[in-house]
Amino acid sequence: MFLLAAAFRVMLVCTIPVDALPPTNILLRLAMLGFLNGFHNGYGTRNGLKV
Repeated sequence: MFLLAAAFRVMLVCTIPVDALPPTNILLRLAMLGFLNGFHNGYGTRNGLKV
């Protein structure tokens, strides 16, 4: 996931204007945080772990 996010950031730097980078970066971080949180909760529930 982190490698995919890094590749996406490189693509963003090459394609979008500088003014649009900060909001896009924030959205990417929120999406990654949501994915990791969902994965963590799903993994813990599947394996009977209490977090």
